[in-house]
Amino acid sequence: MNVARMAYVTITEGDSFRRFERNPSVLALSGALVGDLNHSRKFISSFAVCLKKELLARLSYLITAPRGCFGDKPSPMGAATDKVTLGRRTLQAASVSTLIDGKITVYLVGAPPAITKTGAALAKLLLETIEAVGLPRDFVKQNCVSLSTDGEYVNLGVGDKLNALLGLEEVSILRYSYDRPSP
Repeated sequence: MNVARMAYVTITEGDSFRRFERNPSVLALSGALVGDLNHSRKFISSFAVCLKKELLARLSYLITAPRGCFGDKPSPMGAATDKVTLGRRTLQAASVSTLIDGKITVYLVGAPPAITKTGAALAKLLLETIEAVGLPRDFVKQNCVSLSTDGEYVNLGVGDKLNALLGLEEVSILRYSYDRPSP
């Protein structure tokens, strides 16, 4: 268990996986029980995969769990997206917002590369990013009530394209807004 705790701290603190290999030795010299297994980089890599799966499962449950205040239905959710360029690489950040324990809570669910920058491609990428968290398309169709973007996404018709991908009619309950520039 001590090795798993070290792996968790290594990942959450952004430490090097290579450095992780020295940690069991230091703990053992300090008198902690660390056993004889899982002291290599291979362990922390597989631990990171398991940690990601567990976090995504918990996030999916938080968003899809029935809430008493909504008649035992899940809380409505909103989606937001925008492009960001880091080191000459354009990513599409995507987030999901929902009501949890009486507070509006926003989760960054991904930032995949935005290779094709058409309205249809960006809408598809947003939906795929949300689905990758474990939120099925039918759930998004029934519970997503808003989409927040900037003006470029409005000009590209991302909201209409997302409506089409979800099988919603043109005039749907999906409220679409963007941050307008100040005059």
